[in-house]
Amino acid sequence: MRHRLRPLPILIALVSAIVLAYVYLAPTTLGGSTVYSFTYGTSIEPKLHKGDLIVVRKGGTPAVGDAVLYNNRDLRQHVLHRIIRVEGDRFVLKGDNNAFIDTFQPTTRADLVGKLWFKVGAAGRVTGWAASPSVQPS
Repeated sequence: MRHRLRPLPILIALVSAIVLAYVYLAPTTLGGSTVYSFTYGTSIEPKLHKGDLIVVRKGGTPAVGDAVLYNNRDLRQHVLHRIIRVEGDRFVLKGDNNAFIDTFQPTTRADLVGKLWFKVGAAGRVTGWAASPSVQPS
């Protein structure tokens, strides 16, 4: 006796998988709450290295010990550093590999992009290699 696949349960499973993927992985540019970026410095070593893909999620309550991506107005760029303490409404941040504390201290939520969710080691090197031409113009 042959068993037939029932299309409705398969369709429900497929739609559920797509919805879950969107909820957890959709970038902010598509209305999601996930930010994708690459590291290019050494300030957060040894946990992260130059060229790692970082996946950051908006929401949640940032706490001491969390690595957060924030808009550093002094440097005019996003920076991923760890919260080492909270002073009033400001987060005090420092790169794990830095001997100094960040001079810019973001206010609660105003400048925070999100918390580090996970990383993909060396993904930036692979994508950078794939995006670069194999023959350089002369």
